[in-house]
Amino acid sequence: MLRDLPGLWVGRGLSPDTALDTVTPWAELRSHDGPFGYAVDGDLATAQETLRIELGPVFRFLRI
Repeated sequence: MLRDLPGLWVGRGLSPDTALDTVTPWAELRSHDGPFGYAVDGDLATAQETLRIELGPVFRFLRI
């Protein structure tokens, strides 16, 4: 993964040899060891054992 870091810094992403790239509408992170911390936009929070991440509503604006 270290060799992919320069590409990440400029927005190229990881190489196919390093990680599987996929798109999903939701993901779930689980800890069997109890609560775990995470951050969103600099705000720290704690999930009890499961954190589900979902896409929110899509807003489309028409500017005339």
